[in-house]
Amino acid sequence: MALKKLLIGKSRGSLIPLSFSFFIFAMLLSFISINVVSAYAVKRELTNLGEAAVNKSAQSINLLAYYAELNRYSSSKHVPLDCPAANQKFSHLISQASVA
Repeated sequence: MALKKLLIGKSRGSLIPLSFSFFIFAMLLSFISINVVSAYAVKRELTNLGEAAVNKSAQSINLLAYYAELNRYSSSKHVPLDCPAANQKFSHLISQASVA
């Protein structure tokens, strides 16, 4: 009797729009999270690439000034860098790199 009443009675609503909206919402959240993760991975890769290029270019010292010990009696001792060579090496390393 209850089954006959249920089959004959009018339906109050459908679950199809609710299910479809939940599916769209879940797909949207997964799309956003995948994009955020990939952007973070590329940012981390670029940071590592830049730091590696800076470290490599910082090793370009001015050998003549270094071995002549031009700042031997100076109170602020520093390693003399060859800035044009460091800039060229940095630019070369950055231009060679490929980011996925």
